[in-house]
Amino acid sequence: MSVLGNGILPWHVEVTVDPGQTAAVVSVVKGWQGACRAHAGLAGFPNSLTEALEAIPTVRSVVGEGPQSAVLIPLRTVRGLTRERCRMSATLGTGPVAEAIERSCAAHGIDLDTPRRIDGADSPIEFSIRDVEGASASVILYPISRRRYQAPSVANLDLPEHLVLNRCNGGLHALARRVFAAGGLVSFRPRAPGQHERIEDTLALLPSVSQLLLSSRHGMMKTVATGLGIPTPHGWPKREPTLQSPIFDQLHTRLRERMPRDAIVVLHRHATGDSLFRCGETRTCEVPARPGFGPESRAARLQGSLLGLSLLERQRRHTPSDDTRWAALCRSAVDLGFQGTNTRPWRYPTHDDAITALERSAAD
Repeated sequence: MSVLGNGILPWHVEVTVDPGQTAAVVSVVKGWQGACRAHAGLAGFPNSLTEALEAIPTVRSVVGEGPQSAVLIPLRTVRGLTRERCRMSATLGTGPVAEAIERSCAAHGIDLDTPRRIDGADSPIEFSIRDVEGASASVILYPISRRRYQAPSVANLDLPEHLVLNRCNGGLHALARRVFAAGGLVSFRPRAPGQHERIEDTLALLPSVSQLLLSSRHGMMKTVATGLGIPTPHGWPKREPTLQSPIFDQLHTRLRERMPRDAIVVLHRHATGDSLFRCGETRTCEVPARPGFGPESRAARLQGSLLGLSLLERQRRHTPSDDTRWAALCRSAVDLGFQGTNTRPWRYPTHDDAITALERSAAD
């Protein structure tokens, strides 16, 4: 079995700073852009980068997470839960950052599927900078133009059995149709459309989507609702007291009209962490986030945990048509997806975690 994802792949660093010092540290890091473009200062990477950050007086801690992206996060979650082959199609530079990315992916069981190479420039580095009171900012240093690091075409890749997506273009749309037609699962967590993307492209992919995760982060849930012709009030969905309200019902109905009959739709509110799982006309399960989970990348991890657990259930010849297994799948997807986000570096769930969680949830 193979699961494929396609996207950008930077090296990620978490930086914690003193209260009120986020902007100041951001300014220091942005000042390194010139050296990055000159391909200087990367000898001894990643230790040299950690040392440079720790030398800033207001920095409290530095954690190198390694390669991290909106597609790699769910792939690593799937890999941990299933132990199956996961592949990522990405653009890499040539240099110590790219070499570190390759080593880390290999160590975690992620195959970089014939990556497109940029000669003479290294891979980008992403910094998440947060103060201890919660203020945060992100900086990405690109050695050359950002456009050069766009995800490569998937036209010539071997057909995977399953697919993880967070965006839609012509090549990915065609690949999703082929995977779905072959009986594979297509997991889609759409991001807000970019400058050259349209919400119509996102909606056109839905007939080939097995699992759709809509997050309220960056207004994506509202964007999809508007694209489907659903009027939403100001502050929606954050101000809704529950995910089981008429607007959410209407959104699910409109989505279900475009999607396969047995598709799973997950509506996730980023601020609160609660998730509503729906399958078919009647099957519904609302799961709150348990306290202690970190808020970052919740939806990406939930995408991976739902797909990974669904693949395990397929192997065990269980299906969501069994109500008990369905509820167990939903609760376990949330618990395992968010598990490990309260530590740095993140811990990803394992195959043993998955089996234990499914059996325990089914017995509750």
